[in-house]
Amino acid sequence: MKIHLFAFPAAVLSSAITGALSADEPSSFKEQVKHAYLRYVATSSKDASSVTNEQWEELDSMVSEPIIDTSPETFLADCIEEFNIMPVEARSNWQLIVNDFPSIPQESAICMESLYHIFKDNNPNPDATTQDEQVRNDLYLASLNAAYDDLPDEVQGWIQDTSNPRYNVPTKALFPRDADDVVASVKFAKKYGVKISIKNSGHSFTGSSTRKGTLLLNMRKFERYAAKSITECDPNLAFEDFADQPCRLAIARGKLGYIRVGGGENWGETYKALDEYNDKVGEDKFFVIGGEAATVSPFGWTMQTGLGAQTGVRQYGFGADQVLQVEMVLADGNHVLFGPSEWTKVEGKVPQTTAVKGVCKIRNEWTECPEIPFADIWRAVRGGGGGWGVVLSFYLQLHPDLSKENVELDYDCAGPNLSLQRIFFLVKYLHDPTYFEEANALIHNPDNKFDPVTVEDSNKCGANAGTLFFECNGAGAGLQAEKTWAQFLRNWNVLYAGHFGEDDYFTDDQLESLAAHGYCTSIVKYRSQYQALMTPGVVNRFDPEGPNLPNIAAPKLGAAGLLENGIIPRKWLVENDIALVKMLLQMLPQMFGVTSIAADTIRNIILYYGSFGVAHEGTSDGMDAVSAAQRKAGFWANMFPKVLHDAFFTDMYGTEEDNDGLFPGYISPNHSTVVVRGPLKDDWGAACPSDETVAWRNEHCFSLQEAIFGTTLLKELELIKEKVDPDGMFTCAYCIGDN
Repeated sequence: MKIHLFAFPAAVLSSAITGALSADEPSSFKEQVKHAYLRYVATSSKDASSVTNEQWEELDSMVSEPIIDTSPETFLADCIEEFNIMPVEARSNWQLIVNDFPSIPQESAICMESLYHIFKDNNPNPDATTQDEQVRNDLYLASLNAAYDDLPDEVQGWIQDTSNPRYNVPTKALFPRDADDVVASVKFAKKYGVKISIKNSGHSFTGSSTRKGTLLLNMRKFERYAAKSITECDPNLAFEDFADQPCRLAIARGKLGYIRVGGGENWGETYKALDEYNDKVGEDKFFVIGGEAATVSPFGWTMQTGLGAQTGVRQYGFGADQVLQVEMVLADGNHVLFGPSEWTKVEGKVPQTTAVKGVCKIRNEWTECPEIPFADIWRAVRGGGGGWGVVLSFYLQLHPDLSKENVELDYDCAGPNLSLQRIFFLVKYLHDPTYFEEANALIHNPDNKFDPVTVEDSNKCGANAGTLFFECNGAGAGLQAEKTWAQFLRNWNVLYAGHFGEDDYFTDDQLESLAAHGYCTSIVKYRSQYQALMTPGVVNRFDPEGPNLPNIAAPKLGAAGLLENGIIPRKWLVENDIALVKMLLQMLPQMFGVTSIAADTIRNIILYYGSFGVAHEGTSDGMDAVSAAQRKAGFWANMFPKVLHDAFFTDMYGTEEDNDGLFPGYISPNHSTVVVRGPLKDDWGAACPSDETVAWRNEHCFSLQEAIFGTTLLKELELIKEKVDPDGMFTCAYCIGDN
């Protein structure tokens, strides 16, 4: 890997050379450059609280909205109330982001969707650095479904103590209204050495949208584009300039059009804009691939790969794969617009990007740019997390708005609990669909033989850990999954029974009962994706006479448990599903201190999120930062590190020798928490102990960033960060350069 010396200030190179000369081995120069750079960034930017009032007035005179003072006191005054509403399900993330609901407006720039996320590493304990992670996990579990007023007095004391050093509240906040406000803020930050944090929804399990001592840009009041930007592309269009780039690329990918989404909009607002457009044209024409929770930002979601089991991700690709063009303000103050300008066709893949072009807005006109590494930024913002600049808008490709068929499963409707059967059916239907036709060789009763299931059929459906069995797109997709499930249960005794003890056979009476109960499934149909995402039966307390809000997620006090959202590789899972379940049936009881464990628990651990699929190896444009582990994933599992890691990690991902010493990424960035670490650096087969302190785990275990991206991709992203943001202006917890 080349070292780009031009990217480093002289102070960094001087420090690196000094360190290299004093080191035992001359070959350590590369590492010395990295560490010197990080030392330089850490000391060169000053806390925003050291900026004088006169200097803040300078920025205040250039922007549309007044600059806001923020502090622990303002957080306590504005943001606690929602966390006292019980039951938890009655809470709404809509009340923790800036909104304009007439009955209960929210104006605070700093509320977080989990209360603990306003604290460094999501931990309010002032002694957090000496606390072992198991103690923190116990606090998380105790708080999960609690009201704030029910917390132990000690914990409330930590939160009420506004001098608590764990508070991670920005010094100032600003609501940019337009690109000029953002450019002015960035140039101000560059001039005075201030760091910037960025927030839309605050939906980050690492608390990445808040940072002590920063100027926070809360984008919720930024210009909205979604409702007025939906564009149907004409395949006969004569492409003349860069403004036509989104349609040119969309057509090359076989897509119908695009939508431009502003930096302050969320998925609920974006879906609503498309639903209203479809009503206007008189057909369910367009849908965009997005998140499952309405208050999630399209930007953080996309930059963290973008997963959605029920929103077409398995069929059409990750969120990172949907982007056609990006509008940003970079650390040097340049307002840029960029996207692929050249690509090649490759069989079985979307067009592969070979060149990325960009333009800069100068004196209100788009024109040629100074030397900017657009290809690097294009890669980094799609899967590489935050910290690259301020995203003003994404241009996202559109798909046909298919009807929805959600298959629900009553696990106990006919006597035997069906969790064990569901595990194996999900593995086969989602990741090995040709299995069913191959299994017909073992089935002698012609009435029980499987109908064929294609990869295309499989990709239309996704799965979550909740009550929904399958969430399918397109007329007949759910019906096919339901029919195959019935055939699977009828053939269970032939295909799987006998591996898990004497009770894993269905008796004739049980099979008759299952048939009489429709194999415990039912289908709920929706005319469109948007309708499926509306929250059924939940009163819109912001407007009781109005419609339900789409998909209201319930804020909790904390979201930082010790569960890893580790990735089980698709190929390994298909080949080892029986061995995996048998091991968990044996080991989980020991962990929980019980005599046996329900298959239901295993289902929620290893098959937590079915948003990955075979299609994902072909939906990349070849220039993104989505890890190979996610492209080849079976399921994201809520893995207890000690249980799954020690038993299977090196079998799944190989040993240090197998990987030539380069650690492979295996954690999904979506919902990754601050407590997650990779295995021991000197023993990849051993999970990072949870009963050690933060400092010990940081020293002896692979970092969260290494666990997400792997050694090679992480180093490549660090070099891009050094190029595009050499002073580390844009900061967010556990982002590249902030590990």
